[in-house]
Amino acid sequence: MKVFSKKMMVLAVGLCLLLWSVPVMAAELSADMVVSSGGIKTQGKMYIKDQKIRSEMEMPGMPGAGKVVSIVNMETNVFWLINDADKSYLEMSDAMEAVPPTKEKLEELAQVKKLGKESVNGFDCEKVEYVFHDKNMGTMIQWQAIKLDGYPIKTETKGPGGNAVTELKNIKTGGVSNSLFEIPAGYTKTEMPKMPGNMPFKMGD
Repeated sequence: MKVFSKKMMVLAVGLCLLLWSVPVMAAELSADMVVSSGGIKTQGKMYIKDQKIRSEMEMPGMPGAGKVVSIVNMETNVFWLINDADKSYLEMSDAMEAVPPTKEKLEELAQVKKLGKESVNGFDCEKVEYVFHDKNMGTMIQWQAIKLDGYPIKTETKGPGGNAVTELKNIKTGGVSNSLFEIPAGYTKTEMPKMPGNMPFKMGD
């Protein structure tokens, strides 16, 4: 059985969590995605349908690693990390417990301040700041597109782990296939990376 490298796991999960630190809303769209963090800019694609999110990223600093795909299904609470380079995937259940499942839940976790309206990539947005009660979560500013029922198309996060900006561009609504949120036929399930002493790798390590 194949095993994901720990480096690939850390980079992919870190990028994905930037996207999932948002309230879940009914939406169906596709977009180009740019993630900037630690002086590294990574580009990819993002697809959203109902409570399912798919991201496709070229991993920075890993030549030849190919495209790494992540899929989260908030309805079933399952996260898949897919490696197209060797046709394998990793599955984690209950991996998204820390992600606010609703806008209301997010507002419980933070002090919310509306900063007015701004236009981002052709969309009129409400600019909203969240200062989390848990200082380890830092702060977050979202530009929530009014036309997309408040879905954030730009997010800036600041915290002890560093700063990051995630932005969606060339946004198209509708036309997202359900097959994008499924494991491709013929792909092999992998094992979790292990830490020294045979301790399983955990998110946040």
